[in-house]
Order: sequence, then structure tokens, then C-alpha cells
Amino acid sequence: MSHVSLTGDWLLVNQKLCDIVGYNKEELLKLSFQQITHPDDLSSDMAFVEKMLRGEIQTYSLEKRYIRKDKSHVWINLTVSLVKDSSGLPLYFISVIEDIHKRKKMESQLRGIHGEMEQIIEKRTAALKIEIAERKRAEKERNSFYDLSSDLIAIFGYDGYLRAANPALRKCLGYTEKELTSRRFIEIIHPEDLDRTLEISAEFRKTGRFAGMENRYLCKNGNIVTLSWTVTGVPEDDCIYTVARDVTDIRRQELEIAEQKLKIAANSKMNALGRMASGIAHEINNPLTIVYGQTSALKKLAEEDFVPKSKIVTIANSMEKMCERIVRIINGLRTFSRDATNDPLEFYSAGKLLNETLSFCHGRIQSFEIELAVDEVSEEFEFYCRPVQISQVLLNLLNNSIDAVKSLDSKRIQIRFVVENEKIGFSISDSGAGIKKDHIPNLFTPFFTTKEIGIGTGLGLSIAKGIVDAHQGNIYFDTASTETCFVFLLPRVSK
Repeated sequence: MSHVSLTGDWLLVNQKLCDIVGYNKEELLKLSFQQITHPDDLSSDMAFVEKMLRGEIQTYSLEKRYIRKDKSHVWINLTVSLVKDSSGLPLYFISVIEDIHKRKKMESQLRGIHGEMEQIIEKRTAALKIEIAERKRAEKERNSFYDLSSDLIAIFGYDGYLRAANPALRKCLGYTEKELTSRRFIEIIHPEDLDRTLEISAEFRKTGRFAGMENRYLCKNGNIVTLSWTVTGVPEDDCIYTVARDVTDIRRQELEIAEQKLKIAANSKMNALGRMASGIAHEINNPLTIVYGQTSALKKLAEEDFVPKSKIVTIANSMEKMCERIVRIINGLRTFSRDATNDPLEFYSAGKLLNETLSFCHGRIQSFEIELAVDEVSEEFEFYCRPVQISQVLLNLLNNSIDAVKSLDSKRIQIRFVVENEKIGFSISDSGAGIKKDHIPNLFTPFFTTKEIGIGTGLGLSIAKGIVDAHQGNIYFDTASTETCFVFLLPRVSK
């Protein structure tokens, strides 16, 4: 397995790949895949790479030759997937390389044998004994190919029972042929995939159409493998011929990549909150100070002989309001910090979402003495969204504006409510130094940042774009504005 840059340089290689090509890791990392690919195979490989970068395909597999360090060539099966960030931009390739040199050599021999078989059949004599002998030889050669193939080959009856499984399939699952043919094959399908498999199988038996299928199987040793199937039915023979490929490692790698993307998004959100930490502490500390002062007042009143009831009620009401303010801030933090990826879309007041997000920022804005202007938002305007995610977008933009103006003499941030065609959203502008023209195309690229080292991760805007795109909206830098201005808009959906 390896990670490969968009230009073909090796970024990460494992020992298995080094063994295949005969280089050590240090030597291999100085080369590109183009340099060790057989010249006759390079153009087809590059054609697939270009299709993947254009977004026409998600993955590809091909058989090709590498040139080993000793100048010999080795056949490999290459499966490539493109890793993208949350906004859909390519990062690098993941390549899974399988050494198939022995298989290719054997297949070449088998092709020769098969050619000989066909010649013999074409020249067969009328004599019955010779014809029978030739047919037996042909059958033997076909069985050899069936037994020697690295593909997972199986023959089923239309009743669902397995009639034959080649050695590669038996090795993959860990069962003997007798164990597999003595029961229905569905008995070793993963329970979570069973219903879907039965539906697809029933549709195939009914219509003869098969669009491809992946499902998981329970191996004899307790492992779980994922197989991708190609199926052809011959009703007159009551046989279904199938070929499968083991894609377990590929699916596991895809899952690991998806989990890493979620971790990156979560870390970005926590980073945004961390930058607000002192301000949030200030927001909580202010009402706590007031409550503490009110308790002192109550103690003094308790020492008096006669205390007007109205005075106690006034103090209690003030304390209650301060406690409610603290509860709102804490509840907002609890909501914002959780994973909202799988939250259902809901109608949510645009004004309420803005106010809740600003509650995280007030302390930081006040501490830097920033002038903040905010539009009033009519209650009629609602987003159809995952509120926690849109709050994260707004918080990232506000954090960027605060960082841009906090050390300037003129410190202004303005939040405007925007209605544009059939979309609604916010624009956040500030009096910062602005953005260089040549930086604008890269603003939403992962890890691109104009801030000093240690201040930003370079992920905030790219994650914000991924969230807005997932909501069918758009986010952009407003080049027409006289100030630094970002705008995000979501579709206006009627209930």
C-alpha cells in the first residue's frame, strides 16, 4: 500500500511494496510512480489518473508492470482511490498494490495451453475415441484455469445452493467445498447484509438484471470479508456463474479516511471554541459577580428587623435572570460542542441562531474593544439546516474577523442579514487589512492560511465551505465590498 501525491511522488510506502519493486523505503520515496512504471503501461495509468482528477471516476483498477531495481519487471494489480477534503478538493491518492507476477506467468502458460487445446479440437478426427479424448483434455484444461485463477469463482443453482467454489474462494472464506455446498450460501452472509442480498437475488432471478453488489461474509475463523460480485445467469443450465473480488482492505481504508475527516472537522470546531474561551469565561463571570453581590445584599437585609417584600423579590428576580443567562451560555456550549453530522435538517430561526452564536463571542469582542454592528433579523426568516453546523460556520467567520482587527486602531465588525434571490444568509465584514488578490483563489483550500504560525489551522474556511455545500448553499469572498467581507447563503425553504 502507498500514498501518492497528485503529481505521482511517493508520500508513504509500506515494506510489502518495497519487497515487490526491490527498493528500500528511502530509495523509493525519491522516485515517482511514473519512473518505475513500464513505458508500455504508463499511458493507460495516467489516463485513469486524469479521469479521477476531473471527477469522472471515484476509483480504478488495472494490471500493469513495475520496473524493479534490478531492471526486471514485475506484474502488479493496482487499485487507486482519491482522497478528497470535505469540500471535494483532491489531496492525495491511496494505492493498493498486489503482486500478481506468478499469476500472470501462469495465465500466460494457461493461454498457451488453451490455444493448443483449441487447435487440437479444430483438427479432431471423426474417430469417436479421439473426439472423446480431446473433449476430456479440454475439460481438464478449463478446470485448471478455474482452480488456478486468483479471482473468487463460484457456481450457484437458482435454488440458492452453491454447486462449486474454486480454491481462491475457499481460501478467502476458510471453508472446504463440502462445507460450502452442503448449505445455502446465504447462511454465511453477514446478518446486516442479508435482507438486501435476498432482495437483489430475487430481482436477478426474476428479471436477469444484475447491477453489481457488495456484501459481507462470515469466515470460518471469525473474520469478516467484503466481496464485490459480478454475476451471469444461464437459466437453461439452471446455473448462475459468479466472479467476486475481495475489497475488504479498500473499504476499511475508505472508512479510516472518513473517520479522519470527521476528526479534522471536530478539531476545527474545538479550536474555534478554544479561541473564544476567555470571552466565554468573561460572559459567565459577569453574571456570577452580580449574583455574588446580590447574596451579600440578602445577608445584610437578613440583619434588619423589617425588610420590604418588594426588595427581596427585586433581588431574587435579578439573581434569577443572571442564572438564566449562565444556563443559556452553558447549554449553547453543550449543543455546539457535540457532533451534529447526523442531525436531521430542521427549520431554525436565523435571528436565534445568530444570537446564540454571538453569545460565544461577546466576551472576546468586548475584551478587544471591537465595535460590533448587527442587523435585526425578522422572525419570519428561518434556515432549513443543521443548526449546530451553521453556527460553526458563523463562528469561524467571526473568529477570523476578530483576529483581523483586534490589534488595529479602527476595530469594526458588521453582520448583515442578506436576502438574495431564493437564498438567505449573513455577510460578515470587518475593517481589517484585507486579503491579497493572489490569495483569494486559495481561501477555501484546506490548510491555506495567511495568519501567523500557531494562530490558525488553515481548516476553518474549508470546513465551512464543506458544511455550506452540504446544505446546498454557497459561501464566497465578496470582492465588490470595500471591506474584508465573507457571505454565506442557504436555500430559502418553505415549510
